[in-house]
Amino acid sequence: MSTTNPTDVSGDGPAPGRVRRQRRSGDEVRRLILDAALEVFSRHGYAQAKTRDIATRAGVSEPDIFRHFDSKAKLFERVVLGTVAGFMRDYIARWDDVYQGRPDDLEKPAREWTEGMYAVLWENRRILRVYLAAASQGDVDGIRAGDDLLGRLLAEYERIGVEGFGHLQIPGVDVEVTLRACFGMIMSLAVYGDSLFPSDAHPGRQRILDECTAMIVHGWLHRS
Repeated sequence: MSTTNPTDVSGDGPAPGRVRRQRRSGDEVRRLILDAALEVFSRHGYAQAKTRDIATRAGVSEPDIFRHFDSKAKLFERVVLGTVAGFMRDYIARWDDVYQGRPDDLEKPAREWTEGMYAVLWENRRILRVYLAAASQGDVDGIRAGDDLLGRLLAEYERIGVEGFGHLQIPGVDVEVTLRACFGMIMSLAVYGDSLFPSDAHPGRQRILDECTAMIVHGWLHRS
């Protein structure tokens, strides 16, 4: 009977000091890269972030980044859009499942949207600040200055607004503008709330959410 010495260098066993790495799935590699990219972009901004630093933090090779995301700009876009895409998918699924796209009133779905969107934007406020600064200055290669990446996600909310609220016969509502105005209100309060309120007199999340919900509901319904 033969045995294999873990330090054998004859070719039958691992070389000294080497640890055999378990093969990781593509989904796991992508998750590691996205988590690392979120931290590196948030810390250094877009222009100063290096893909090699992201790779090191993720424990992958730099070519892995380009294999899964094509470019640094595409990775950055995926990190930014990923902050709200998951919530949007869940909300849209709930809209179709629970409300069948036609709520009896706006209060409950508006509150669910306001609370959920505020939470995900607040939790990811660092990377959103980085994105908004980079995009406005044209610092993202391949992404035009002012290009509305987040606005692409709002196209599905337009479907919700048109199909869901149309039966309420609300006159004079410009769905595209209204939905983006609501999103902009929530985003500014979540991402820049510390600058909008005095540090010693912040109203707190609940007061903000209550007021935003009321503004959304009554802004839709009470048109002269």
